[in-house]
Amino acid sequence: GIGGIILFQHLGGSAQMELKLNTLVWPLVAIVLGGTPLTGGSGGPQRTILGAITFTVFYRGLYLSALHPTMVTLLVGIVLIVSIIVSARGLKGVTVT
Repeated sequence: GIGGIILFQHLGGSAQMELKLNTLVWPLVAIVLGGTPLTGGSGGPQRTILGAITFTVFYRGLYLSALHPTMVTLLVGIVLIVSIIVSARGLKGVTVT
């Protein structure tokens, strides 16, 4: 809003646009870890909150272990892929209407 316009002029009229994939992927990981399938269906806010707590504990553990940030991102991606595979196997044979 207005604060962005004021800050834009304060910075000399230049803006840096940067896409941070972490801010897009982390909520997805929390949702999938909570057990909500990407195809929709069963799930809920309680499961999503549980997934968010699980992901936060996992991420903070990786962060505190002093791993390189690229390695942390790789491990988060692996957790996401494994969670999706486990979720898809649980939905095998289930029809969504």
